[in-house]
Amino acid sequence: MVKKLRFLFTLLIINNALVYCQTSDFKITGKVFAKSENIENVNVILITVKDSTVVKSVLSDAIGNYEILNIKPGNYRLSFIKTGYQTVFTDELQLNQKGLGLTIPLIEIIKQPKQLKEVVVQAKIPYIERRAGKTVINVENSVFGLGSSGLEVLQTVPGIRIENNDQLSIQGKNNVAVYIDGKPSNLSGINLVEFLKNIPTNNIEQIELLNGSSARYDAANNGGIINIKFKKGKNIGANGTASFGGGLGRNYRYNAGLSLNNRTEKSNIYFNYDFSEIKAVDDNYLRRNINNPSLKTLFDIKNNDLKTRTNHNFLLGLDYNLNKNHAVGFLVNAFSNKMLSDEHNKSLIFNNSIQDSTILSTSLENRRINNISTNINYAGNLGKKGTSLKADVDYLNYARKSDENLGSIYLDNNGFEFKSPLQFNNLSPSQIDILSIKADISNPINKNSSLDAGLKSSWVKTSSQRNINITSGQNYIFNPSTLFNYKEQIYAGFISFKTKTEKSNLEIGLRAEQTIAKGDTSLTTKLIDRNYLNLFPNLLYALDFNQNHKISFSFSRGITRPRYEDLNPFYYFLDQYTYNQGNPSLSPSYINASKINWEIKSKYNFSLQYNYIKDFAYVVYEQDNATQTATTSRNNFDYRQTLGFEIGIPITLASWWDIDFNTQAYYEFFKYTNNQKKQINNESTSFLVTLNHTLTLPKGFNAMANMHYESPTSYGIFTFKPLYYVNFGISKSILNKQGSIRFLATDLFDTNSNRYGTNFYNLDLNAKEKAETRSFRLSFSYKFGKKEVKAYRQRKVGAAEEKSRVGQ
Repeated sequence: MVKKLRFLFTLLIINNALVYCQTSDFKITGKVFAKSENIENVNVILITVKDSTVVKSVLSDAIGNYEILNIKPGNYRLSFIKTGYQTVFTDELQLNQKGLGLTIPLIEIIKQPKQLKEVVVQAKIPYIERRAGKTVINVENSVFGLGSSGLEVLQTVPGIRIENNDQLSIQGKNNVAVYIDGKPSNLSGINLVEFLKNIPTNNIEQIELLNGSSARYDAANNGGIINIKFKKGKNIGANGTASFGGGLGRNYRYNAGLSLNNRTEKSNIYFNYDFSEIKAVDDNYLRRNINNPSLKTLFDIKNNDLKTRTNHNFLLGLDYNLNKNHAVGFLVNAFSNKMLSDEHNKSLIFNNSIQDSTILSTSLENRRINNISTNINYAGNLGKKGTSLKADVDYLNYARKSDENLGSIYLDNNGFEFKSPLQFNNLSPSQIDILSIKADISNPINKNSSLDAGLKSSWVKTSSQRNINITSGQNYIFNPSTLFNYKEQIYAGFISFKTKTEKSNLEIGLRAEQTIAKGDTSLTTKLIDRNYLNLFPNLLYALDFNQNHKISFSFSRGITRPRYEDLNPFYYFLDQYTYNQGNPSLSPSYINASKINWEIKSKYNFSLQYNYIKDFAYVVYEQDNATQTATTSRNNFDYRQTLGFEIGIPITLASWWDIDFNTQAYYEFFKYTNNQKKQINNESTSFLVTLNHTLTLPKGFNAMANMHYESPTSYGIFTFKPLYYVNFGISKSILNKQGSIRFLATDLFDTNSNRYGTNFYNLDLNAKEKAETRSFRLSFSYKFGKKEVKAYRQRKVGAAEEKSRVGQ
């Protein structure tokens, strides 16, 4: 395998050299300005003289420079377009065999006179766009962009999977960072998934899937970055969007949202507020067999959990341009989440196929989470050489309070109580504080090369309590009350070199991260005491064979540190025989990821990847046959290997019918050794298919259908049955296209359920998890104010990796 990769890489280098020797393509360079000042993000478009066909387009940089590469001989014009300015066209440009470069004289663009009406160009925007280094989901104008949740939209995105209902992955890699409007989501695990369920898409413009393998990003973001961007405008002035909606399934939901944005010549202030209340039920089923020589015991468990979630989300920010080269910003992001959970659990116990007893358990939980995070940032251009500096300071406070009343009664096979019931109250407050400081500098070496470097420090402090007051059943629960404290510091630095030619790009980087972690409980000191330094190299090489074919190779090393709640050693009680426990011995996971990508005509994508994850962490059941108890916790595997490929193809069946087709196939191998030195080697070949249909119908109607299928697979110690579902929606613009009404049906056939089992070691277990995924929703939105208001700067703040691990 290594020899084959070396041969392929050598072949790419040779081909690159040959292409350079044979090319006759042209390059156009120049500069654009306004009123003797530099102006950025001017759209420079190359069009043919014959029929005005668009050939290429680029954006000018921060000082107005632009460069268009790989142009075939011919006759062209350039157009310079920026909202609020008059469009400028050059004279005819004749490119022939006499030269390979052309520099355009300085171009000035002039502001549009106020009396002129704005020209609006309407284009058909695809739901999914694949651009250099990222995939963009255009949520705002899609049918799913109103009345859905953030999680439901993510489930339509090719390559994203929700594993074990509590972990996001992209193309099989779990170390994924999630941003909400340029800000980390502050949650992880099941709480992140539930949070995304409660974010209305009413104010979301786009979702970006970004490559997180660069050395400038935290090594914990190696799997990728999911950036959820709120709606925005494109010019001076003010605008806003108001929306509301509701829906019914087995229960109900409703939501409302407001987005405001106001920009002047030097500043921009923005505000978003979303409210939602969602009532939904989760039905879970589990059958667990205990096979002792003389006694075979079966636990048949049915769990019903009715949750009512009330959510308030706030975002307030200010950007201020000190001058054309320096800008500062301030951002506050807060949410308040209240959840009421009414849970009922019924455990039937059979001995040798005869019912022996029944345990009826109830849990009534009142939980509230309050989160506030702040960001202060600076971005500036230093000197005439184009050196730039970016700095961020972040602070997060996350507070969780939970008041839970639990009880169990024990019935014999005749339905009579045969021992005292268990009744207790569980108070479990927790708090997390995170401070992060980072600074990155980019220094151009010459026109085609740059050297970037940066430093980051973060400090994390968590405190969790569990206070149990037992009123009946003193002997049924252990470790009734305890306190867990955890502190962590991460010190990081990186250096990255980038260079490009007309046909290729090369990026080489190295990141170093030192982690110091200490944790203890009120019962045990120095439960966690770690100090380790890791190096994370990365390599990206991209080659343009011609305008239609591009190929790239990348390698990177990353880390997934344990989530804070996974290190917490507390027990969480379901019934007398079933527990969930944290694991303070959980180690970080390390991933080596390689990928080859082939892009055709900037539309069709084919990729091959190989990932090796050492100490991969996943949920494991452990069963004690003597006591008949089962405990779940997240444990480290020996390793996980993944070999996979992905195909992404946009298909146009008719002028009114587009399909985005994506399929992925994987071979995966897991090795796990438990405390009894028993090993499991679990492997499988699987595939998944995602189809997104976009239909443009008569009389202003639009429709979308999302179809998803995952084949049977093995994952961790489990085997999973197929998973499949269909979402459908239809929309219509009203009120002179300022308003929109949308109807959405999620999981139309109610087939989306998680079914799995395992026979590892002494386990014989089968389970089904069925959330309330089918619903029918109706939503309305209305835009007001100026339509084209340039939005606030999108930022990735410094404490991304630390905040992604918060999940209490």
